[in-house]
Amino acid sequence: MVAAGSQHSLALTAQGQLLAWGEGLRGRLGLGTDETKHVPTPVKSMEGKRIVAMAAGGLHSCVVTDDGSVYSWGIGVHGQTGHGNGSCVSIPKKIEGLSGAKIVSIAAGAIHTIAAAVDGSVWGWGQVSANGLEAALGLRRESAVNRYAPMRFPGLKVAVLQL
Repeated sequence: MVAAGSQHSLALTAQGQLLAWGEGLRGRLGLGTDETKHVPTPVKSMEGKRIVAMAAGGLHSCVVTDDGSVYSWGIGVHGQTGHGNGSCVSIPKKIEGLSGAKIVSIAAGAIHTIAAAVDGSVWGWGQVSANGLEAALGLRRESAVNRYAPMRFPGLKVAVLQL
């Protein structure tokens, strides 16, 4: 499994080890530093967790573990890491706002994130579009407020592939 962000990449080895490389600015690689890595480097804080999905956005990354938890890290100034504030996170941190939702799929945009749960519910967080309409998050209301924590999309259910 692989994912490519703006200036960083992720890979999951056959043995289940998460690797990251590229620009490490503000924790983007999840390695606890701002260092740029020119070769795939283990994300040690995720060792022992079974990753089933992952995504790399413009400035952040996310993984889903086999228990449906989501961990994110990187630049969170627009809320794209989903931790309830705009802080940067340099090591993977569990998104507490998704407790109770068993996430199975995730996608990261430049500065927003969308996830789907096993029950088909859809969750989103991050920056609203530039014109103040929450178009990227699909919430159909005008607001200039970023979503710093996951918000369930009312009435939306998606198909969830079972492998």
